[in-house]
Amino acid sequence: MAPPSKRSKKDEASASADSGEPAFQMRNPSHIKNKMKRQQVMQKYRKEKKEAKKAAQLKRRREAEEMGEEAPPKLEPRTIDNTREKEVTMVSSEGDEEIEADERDDEFASIFGNEETPKLMITTRPFPSGELYHFIKDLMDLLPNSFYYKRGTFDIKEIVQFATNKKFTHLVVLSEKSKICNGCVVICLFSLCCVQLTYSCNC
Repeated sequence: MAPPSKRSKKDEASASADSGEPAFQMRNPSHIKNKMKRQQVMQKYRKEKKEAKKAAQLKRRREAEEMGEEAPPKLEPRTIDNTREKEVTMVSSEGDEEIEADERDDEFASIFGNEETPKLMITTRPFPSGELYHFIKDLMDLLPNSFYYKRGTFDIKEIVQFATNKKFTHLVVLSEKSKICNGCVVICLFSLCCVQLTYSCNC
């Protein structure tokens, strides 16, 4: 098979000008054996493409300013959400009384509605390894308003009482095996009030 004929730069420029194609049209540089030259070609292509994109954006912006209210709407970027095809199984919370009632009855509704600021107390199993402290540091960076307290020899009942007195809303207990964190128990601290037992009811 005969090798493809080489075209001069002048012929390529004239061909692109006649066809109306942009000057930065990419051609596969894999035929360039020299690695440095190949990288230079790719860098030049990326630079020209970026400049052309910026020029097109400025042109559209000027046209929109000149047209004023008659300007076409801005192009909406394609995302996974706005390109997803609607299915029968998809449920929308808008106007659905059952879903709205479930959201109101959710145990975290006060947090999602910004009515309550969660305050987390983080502790571990008794005598944790040093590796677990690195995980605790990352966890505290991830979760705002979280505080670490050393477990010591206290049992969970005593820790819950302590956390409740300190106005914590949740207790996080971390466990580990072979110096690797393998468990996380999240306890929602709540209080009981107005307790009425069945034997005291006239029913």
